[in-house]
Amino acid sequence: MDMIEQCEGRTITDKAWVSIKTQFLSPDIHIWIVGLLKYLQRQYFANLEVDDEGGFWETGDRAALEAKVRLLNEKMDDLATDLKAESPGDLSGLSAEEIASRIEDFLRDRQ
Repeated sequence: MDMIEQCEGRTITDKAWVSIKTQFLSPDIHIWIVGLLKYLQRQYFANLEVDDEGGFWETGDRAALEAKVRLLNEKMDDLATDLKAESPGDLSGLSAEEIASRIEDFLRDRQ
């Protein structure tokens, strides 16, 4: 909304940030979104900054993007398998921080 208001002259912000998570989408969707953002940069927002963890914004390298997606998916699958194999014990009553700490300890012990 900040970006829309800024474009309509209702508010001026130093920087308006938007986040899009494409991790669980196909590379095709990621590439389409990058294309949309490049169009918006050319037509409307010359100072648009994009931080693309997949690297496609900077490189346009589809194969590298697909390799990163595959690697990330493999690592998440490995982690899910490992976490299912190990009993984390009773988590009821634990805070999110305590659960995260148990997972961190488990991952540290795996190394």
